[in-house]
Amino acid sequence: MFVMQNGGQASQTKASAAVIAPFRGTEGGLPILPEKHRQRKDPTDITDFGESLYSKARRARSRRSSFSIPPRDDGRRRTKTKKTLQDRLFRALVPTHESGKEFFPKKVLSAIVNRQCVYEELSKHLADSHSEEMINQYAKRICDKTEYIDDNGVRKTTRFLKIFVILVLIDKTPAITKFLEIGLSDKDLPLQYVARADKQSSRELRLSRDPEKRLKCFSKQWKQLHIRNFETYQWTTISPFFAKGEHKKVSFYKLKDQTILPFISINQNDGRSNARTLEFEGGFSRVFKVDIHPDHHNFEGDGEKQSKNKSFAVKGLHSRDREDFDKEVEMLKRFSDPSVPAHKHLISLLATYQHFGTYFLIFHWADADLRRYWKDVNPNPVMDRRTVKWVAQQCKGIAEGVCAIHQYTSSSLRPQPKNVTFGHHGDIKPENVLWFSEPNHEQTANGTLKLSDFGLAALSMHQTRSMQPKSKLATSLAYQAPEVDTDGTHAIGRSYDIWTLGCLYLEFITWLMGGWDLVGEFLFFRIPQDVELGQDGTTFYGSNQAPNFYVLNPVKIPGGKWNFTAEVKPAVSKFISRLLADAKCTDFLRDFIEMIRDDLLVIKANNRQKLDGDRDRATSREVLTRLSKMLRNCENVSGYGY
Repeated sequence: MFVMQNGGQASQTKASAAVIAPFRGTEGGLPILPEKHRQRKDPTDITDFGESLYSKARRARSRRSSFSIPPRDDGRRRTKTKKTLQDRLFRALVPTHESGKEFFPKKVLSAIVNRQCVYEELSKHLADSHSEEMINQYAKRICDKTEYIDDNGVRKTTRFLKIFVILVLIDKTPAITKFLEIGLSDKDLPLQYVARADKQSSRELRLSRDPEKRLKCFSKQWKQLHIRNFETYQWTTISPFFAKGEHKKVSFYKLKDQTILPFISINQNDGRSNARTLEFEGGFSRVFKVDIHPDHHNFEGDGEKQSKNKSFAVKGLHSRDREDFDKEVEMLKRFSDPSVPAHKHLISLLATYQHFGTYFLIFHWADADLRRYWKDVNPNPVMDRRTVKWVAQQCKGIAEGVCAIHQYTSSSLRPQPKNVTFGHHGDIKPENVLWFSEPNHEQTANGTLKLSDFGLAALSMHQTRSMQPKSKLATSLAYQAPEVDTDGTHAIGRSYDIWTLGCLYLEFITWLMGGWDLVGEFLFFRIPQDVELGQDGTTFYGSNQAPNFYVLNPVKIPGGKWNFTAEVKPAVSKFISRLLADAKCTDFLRDFIEMIRDDLLVIKANNRQKLDGDRDRATSREVLTRLSKMLRNCENVSGYGY
């Protein structure tokens, strides 16, 4: 989902690549949300551009920025002339991914603007009308923090530093005295750009929380050009700081359209397509690869710090409805604490935001998905003890993640059945398993696999069911379970995940034993030869001619109609036998393959009432238990794994 990849299956979905595209759509404005959403006060909703989170992060630890301001060399000979404060500020602006957009990183203003330079700048403009002592007091007030109580009764601090910087940039430095006089400080940014009631062609700046009240600091001496410039440059000083909130809760930022995102680059390194769409739940999402300025996030130590890749994936949702957005992120939020062992192999949602009416999700960017890892990163694995152990660890970890999704238990001290929430993934496949490399690894076998796209999953408070109509999810045809074709309701549930997990594991073992070439050979064997049902009742293969793992056999029922029963595709059964007979098949691989054959790739009864109730397919808990035992044997029993 969040990696650059190319297709590995001829009959499956189109090849995909990292998306590089504008972050905003052609439609402006914010969506009209239901009243209940406008009134909600969720503690994870961020309304101050992350300023409070940034202050907490600074207090928690002093973190050096790894970013240095690049000199803007225009090719001319440098002079020893001292740059003005305005010149230094303009040079400090950092360009973003969007042409013409620039911003001040969090630490830059404090590094450039100090009490001494403020005093010097004010003296240039106020020396004739103000005493040295008064100018010094102004400089102190601009730079020092001032305490205030916000609308929620929380004690916070503010300064006039950003206000001062904006005024310097637009050649209105003397006006700072008026802002100090009425107490309009950095906490009041952004000011709202409104039309004057008495003069529609003119604009004014007013407080966002009180747009009806005129501000005395904008006197008649302010030309429309200055007002427009103030409105424009204020956004360079308030680029958001992305972070998780209290107790690692996922924060939501509702951003104004004019907000300048601190995305300093969008990377495209492999020359593939620069656009990608993913279709699911009847809609589309787009995934972008970005680098967030290090001053504007604190995600380095968020459980995936082992990856060499410091970029982020930003996923934009098609739907602009808040309820759809909440449904999308519900399960992602539940499993976004990487400190929880069961969540280690689930992708973590870092933050969410709304911009230009579109909802976005931020994740760590993976180095590859599992299929691309097999094909491009490590197409010819060395089947040694280390690699076999890594495969056992990762397969056990994936099962652990699936098990966590299948049964989420509330934090209630005395859990009751009503407190247990059941879910399912619905689209387990190599493209939805992400590979995060480890820094300084000597072999490509290192790294961590994480299950992604479980935002597609459904949650149910029922103990016995977690079903969802097939039409609600965009599942992989190659990994599709047979009950989709044999059961009249086309329901998808937890047992469906076990089938797809079996498909994934079988291909994983195929790669381990024969590399990418053997994976391709296995794919070819699964491609159906007969794709239509003849009038004489000849075999009909699978859904949409996909190279799946089962075959449908027609059965004539009373009334002259046809029904279908399913069986594991003969080519799959033969290939499993081939793997078991291979000299490379260790005791570990034999146990693993036999579990897949006997307990995962099992055809369910064509009975809707038994779809989740029967036990002919193993549960995720049973799979996890058996893989845990296999891993222990790989670690402790000589000759078991390799």
